Amino acid sequence: MALKITPEIDLYPANNREWEARNPGLEASEEISALFGEMSAFHQRFGFYLDGVDENTAQMPPDWMKRAATAEIDVYGRTVVIVCPAIQDVVVSKLHRLAEKDLDFIRECVAGGRIEVASVLAGLRATKPDPAILSRAQSLLKGMGKR
Repeated sequence: MALKITPEIDLYPANNREWEARNPGLEASEEISALFGEMSAFHQRFGFYLDGVDENTAQMPPDWMKRAATAEIDVYGRTVVIVCPAIQDVVVSKLHRLAEKDLDFIRECVAGGRIEVASVLAGLRATKPDPAILSRAQSLLKGMGKR
């Protein structure tokens, strides 16, 4: 259930640098949040909102784009390439931050068999995290696997 209860979808446009070059002084992630973010007309109409993110928002494994799904959509006459990271890479990012809502998400992923713990840990190691983050993640995932 925790995988479906958030009204927020993080959105990373693959063509953000190209778009920003054509729109000096603007950040693609900020424009997404302004147009489609929390409390926007989009949010009020559809019941969910888009949070624009960029390559610095999340700690992802270096090869995450190989597993990501992409789609092109037309937004006000512009083509936007949407990138959706694989769930294992989202979990890696959440293990770095580990807020309460992240714990719920990770628990759901483990309990539902949506991730392979070994792959997540390999992805986490590839991000070269602080040793304390790696240790905490290993303990957390090991504990969840016993339930």
